[in-house]
Amino acid sequence: MDSLLGSFNFTWIQIFVGHKIEGKKPSFLKDLQFLLVGPIWLLGFILRKIGVKY
Repeated sequence: MDSLLGSFNFTWIQIFVGHKIEGKKPSFLKDLQFLLVGPIWLLGFILRKIGVKY
């Protein structure tokens, strides 16, 4: 579990480093919609895999 959280944190740090190098701000800082797209897509994917109709 600790390695999963460590990987998650490392990945987020790398995202911000990449944006700094690019010179662009992440889109989700402009609009909350962009921040929610990923988790909502993942939730839909998981629900379809386990057979939950929504």
